[in-house]
Amino acid sequence: MTKKSLSIVYHWFPHYRYFIFNEISKNFNLKLIGDKKSRYNNLKLMDLKSFNFFKIQNIWFGPFLYQLGLIKIIKKNNCSNYIFLADWKFISTWIILIFFKRNNLFIGWTHGISDSDFFFIKYAKRRYYNLFDEILTYNEQASNKLNSLKIKSRPIYNSLQNFPYLPKKSGKENDWIFVGRIIKERLLSEFITKINKSDLGRTKFHIIGPCDFKKDLEKLIEINGLKNQVILYGAIYDLDQIINISKSCKYFIHPSDVGLSALLAINLNLILYTHDNFKTHKPEIESAIQ
Repeated sequence: MTKKSLSIVYHWFPHYRYFIFNEISKNFNLKLIGDKKSRYNNLKLMDLKSFNFFKIQNIWFGPFLYQLGLIKIIKKNNCSNYIFLADWKFISTWIILIFFKRNNLFIGWTHGISDSDFFFIKYAKRRYYNLFDEILTYNEQASNKLNSLKIKSRPIYNSLQNFPYLPKKSGKENDWIFVGRIIKERLLSEFITKINKSDLGRTKFHIIGPCDFKKDLEKLIEINGLKNQVILYGAIYDLDQIINISKSCKYFIHPSDVGLSALLAINLNLILYTHDNFKTHKPEIESAIQ
């Protein structure tokens, strides 16, 4: 049986998407379309050698993106169906949806509309999402919200790699862990500043991930007298190694808005510790609440 043709359009392809794209390729004649460069220096990208990859050039105007070469590919490959990373700030996708939609099925993959979005952003997203044949979101609540606005939507589940098992817990674990890209918006520096030795006791805080300001973070840890208790590992992409470090941990610490990290916390069998303004979290937070 001949596989159906499917093209996925992204700005770039982060390493944590490999699993789901590999799964899709088992059922479809898959093409990946995007740039090989990320805006973030410390973000590991997918190895694209095993995929049918088409390179285009990302041109940024502040937060807005035009993908040079994308329209040419869409016009040439009219037989394909498409899944787009449906960010309303992607100018080239607007143009394609308005002017080049023919017999293709155009699906958007996105977080949906958040309660914290400003009025203009909500309006722009509604107009944008309505141009797609269907929207895929990360959970039922986000999908139901779009359906209530007459935007055809359905949820998809856990786009991270499925863990082979949940690490067993004895109930005696006390350590904390953070896993992810360490950027200033994650507020780890502020969190560390507010920690004192009495908070930690004999507990250790394991921090895993690439960091552009590692020296500043190390200095902050030293100033606060936490050098032996807050451990910076750097980037680790070996899942077994991350699981092994997490075995002594009880909490997954994430001071700022949570997205995919919520799913990682669940897979590591940890309690997610974050802020309580749920309007600003990404939809994946629902899985941790449940």
